[in-house]
Amino acid sequence: MKHLLRIGFFVSGFALTVAAGYFSGYLAALVVPKTYFVFFGYKHRTLAWVIVNFLYFALPFFLLSLGWCWLTLRAASSSIKEAAWFCFGGILLGLVYEEWLAATALRAAEGLPNPSYFITYLWHALPNWPALPNLLAFPAGLLAAFALVRRN
Repeated sequence: MKHLLRIGFFVSGFALTVAAGYFSGYLAALVVPKTYFVFFGYKHRTLAWVIVNFLYFALPFFLLSLGWCWLTLRAASSSIKEAAWFCFGGILLGLVYEEWLAATALRAAEGLPNPSYFITYLWHALPNWPALPNLLAFPAGLLAAFALVRRN
């Protein structure tokens, strides 16, 4: 029974990141007005994108992760710490899976048949540094949920 719970926590972390991958498609459809970028100017374009990534992706991902992990960890009656580690492992595997999907989609979109280019595509699929908070939002939500569950 304990092994099934561990697998459940792992699958929960994986499912969180996969669900967020689909959710991000809806978030990406949100339109940022041109005047927003005009306000920041060309020199501060990166700062403008960091703020957009934080508000459009990192914050919703954090809130989704917080709620999802809080519900998952509340179900852990014996060892919350162990459940959090398995959930974290699922989150990591989910993030790797999402990056693999992005690299595969890039490769398929360009129609190159050579599989040796896959590592090159994987490198190009990795997010740039302004999008790093989007990835860190999942473990941060897990840590916040862990703190909430431990307090109660």
